[in-house]
Amino acid sequence: TVGDVLPCVPTAADPTGDASADGACSGSVAAAAKASGLTQGDTIVGVDGQSVSSWDELRSALESSRGATALTVESGGATKTITVDMEPVAYPVFDGDGKPTGETTERVFLGIRPEAVYEPLAMTEVPVFMWDMTVRSVEALMSLPVRMYELGETLVTNGERDPEGPVSVVGVGRLGGEIAAADQPVAAKVGSIFALAASLNLFLFLFNLLPILPLDGGHVAAGLWESARRRVAAWRGRPDPGVVDTARLLPLTYAVVVVLIGVGVMVIWADLFKPITLGG
Repeated sequence: TVGDVLPCVPTAADPTGDASADGACSGSVAAAAKASGLTQGDTIVGVDGQSVSSWDELRSALESSRGATALTVESGGATKTITVDMEPVAYPVFDGDGKPTGETTERVFLGIRPEAVYEPLAMTEVPVFMWDMTVRSVEALMSLPVRMYELGETLVTNGERDPEGPVSVVGVGRLGGEIAAADQPVAAKVGSIFALAASLNLFLFLFNLLPILPLDGGHVAAGLWESARRRVAAWRGRPDPGVVDTARLLPLTYAVVVVLIGVGVMVIWADLFKPITLGG
């Protein structure tokens, strides 16, 4: 079932396939579905007389189609045949994260998106989801210094901001507002906002565990070092070395605080004047 009809063939510059304000396909061509009269809610049940019952079957049937192709469509309780002109077009190649790689491939492109159906997952899927989110959060944390350098370079050169870059609470609030205003079912909006809040809190939790003061991870590291010193002293038969004086690390703590404030100001500034949006 067709959930949406794209007006244009996607390009690296316009991966969504949206038309410009005047309705033209800038740097691209019109998608076959739009020109054929396919509309949202139509259900495709056949391609050139071959029945299809899934999106994978539809994709396989269209891959070998060239020229005038007959689609059997159920619409409003009636069955009709729509002819689409399936000609190979230059289509951008995307990576696993959905980003254009800069390469293109020749392929036919109908120009429709599937209708989304939201179904609850089993409780057994929760650990899998949380593990995946945790791995992504750790990867984001490890790449944070590089991302901050790239963000600073973007602000200095007034370049394009990386949509996968860091955001502040200002950016998170903006994204949450875009989700709330999106043309989606309420269940999808609620799920997206909860996922956004969960990923934010998980990242902050992991960030707080970094072994540097004044973060909690710094105090944990000091406690572990104190415990290790006591064990080593006990094994060697020496007296208890006592508690670790974290006050001696105050100069380093002040330096970390200054860096964190600077990072926060930089990201908030970017979110105010070069915000990241759901559209990229």
